[in-house]
Amino acid sequence: MTFDKTWIKGAPAWTPDGREIVFASARGGGIGLWRTSSSGGTARAVEGVGATAFHPTVSPKGNQLAYEQVTARENIWRIDLKDEKHRQGPPTVLNLNKGRNWRPDFSPDGKKFVFESSSSGYAEIWACNVDGSHCAQLTSLHGIAGAPRWSPDGLYIAFEFRPKDRTEIYLLELGGGRPQLLPTLPGADNGGPSWSRDGKWIYFYSDREGEPFQLWKVPVEGGAPVQITRNGGLFAAESSDGGRSISASLTHTAYGGCR
Repeated sequence: MTFDKTWIKGAPAWTPDGREIVFASARGGGIGLWRTSSSGGTARAVEGVGATAFHPTVSPKGNQLAYEQVTARENIWRIDLKDEKHRQGPPTVLNLNKGRNWRPDFSPDGKKFVFESSSSGYAEIWACNVDGSHCAQLTSLHGIAGAPRWSPDGLYIAFEFRPKDRTEIYLLELGGGRPQLLPTLPGADNGGPSWSRDGKWIYFYSDREGEPFQLWKVPVEGGAPVQITRNGGLFAAESSDGGRSISASLTHTAYGGCR
């Protein structure tokens, strides 16, 4: 019934009329509830449930849904550095929003950081000052948005979002406007954006045509994506020499380098 090779958490539940199945899946980036026809088809997110929901059950009359929801308290820590190899003082936790706060990324000037937070009930993109003060919610997409990365010029945030049944990459211009889709590879999961040092390219992962995840890059101004890895890849970080090498988190080994 499902063929997207995505984790399913726990047992599914039938609707009383037998026409649909409700199940918990990580296809949205975090565990959430989805529903699909018992005859097959595209799965749809269950509206109004939010993130970290699983173990669904439907009442015999079909008008009540019960499920389990976990509220995690996961915060971001900061370490002040004396130099590139030595820290200055102990790590300190930033008192951020309730819920899960993770995957931070510094602004180019080092004064702010952007991160993913579930404090609103959905995974959205937030930004704070470097000390954790003056936090502001940047997206209100009511879904699973994450893996934000600040552009080298400080004007844009690239992040992944799952509007329907696939993850896509979006660009948010700071100071106004709605997030805009960055066209990559249609019909595939495309996520984990990472900027090139010159800000002209965005690296991303994709499982084009059902293949294992590989690293690609696409011009920010538009154009055809270029495949980078052949042996698997998820998250990329370009070296300081302007792209002569990148490091990649691989799907079948811990870490690897590419040239």
